[in-house]
Amino acid sequence: MKCCDYCGKENEEALLYCLGCGTELLPPKTVSESVPKPRVSKVLNAKWATVILLVFILAQGVGGLAGVLLGFAFTGGGAFSFETLRPFVVMAGLICGAITLVWITRAFGFRFHDISPFGPAWVRGSCRDIGIGFAMGILIYAADWVLLRLVPYTRVPMDPTTRMILRHGFPRICAVIACLLFAPIFEEMAIRGVAYAGYRRSFGPIGAAALTTFLFVLMHEPLYRQTRILQLTTISLAAVWLRLRSRAIGPAIAQHFAYNACVIGMLIFWHG
Repeated sequence: MKCCDYCGKENEEALLYCLGCGTELLPPKTVSESVPKPRVSKVLNAKWATVILLVFILAQGVGGLAGVLLGFAFTGGGAFSFETLRPFVVMAGLICGAITLVWITRAFGFRFHDISPFGPAWVRGSCRDIGIGFAMGILIYAADWVLLRLVPYTRVPMDPTTRMILRHGFPRICAVIACLLFAPIFEEMAIRGVAYAGYRRSFGPIGAAALTTFLFVLMHEPLYRQTRILQLTTISLAAVWLRLRSRAIGPAIAQHFAYNACVIGMLIFWHG
């Protein structure tokens, strides 16, 4: 029997037009025509994770160069001062990197909502897990604050982000946006999301945690201060634990946000 696609009436196989409405009857679809072929997507492994990370970092560099030109345009092309141009460089680089990270992950065909240990897990997570991540960020900062007052350390020049926070006006606004919005969200999506998933598939859970922690420290501590490395290592390992425990990237972002907010708050409180 042929079923009319318009009125639903069943007709004899030999009929070319429906007896009920006169619509032309089409031949029945075969199984191969009606069932779409499954799409074969790439497997997120160390190779693809590294490619995405490199493109993410490169995009920030390209965006930073665009920020230099943007800074010159807004400052009227005055005397060159990188401290003046730094806010434009930072913001342009972060915006370019964020857009590129989402675009390239999607372009490669990886599923954002894959919450397994081998997926990016770009989901919010429960409010309870986000609260746990937020509390962990505050506790880690409190432990670091105590440690810095118990362990003697050699003072080194302030990093560029700290100098931006201590400057009033536009530099501080850019630093706060960078540290509280772009850094927690997109660094966690890149490192604890894409990188951890790809490295775990290729090197196992311990290798993935070690590699992502090394990359996180390398990206944030060019001066290699021992106390600072300990802080960053603690943050990174806690973020991995949160990402696996909650099967979401949201709690790791909450921890990163809370820690950065404490740092910024204390800097502004003590130095104005």
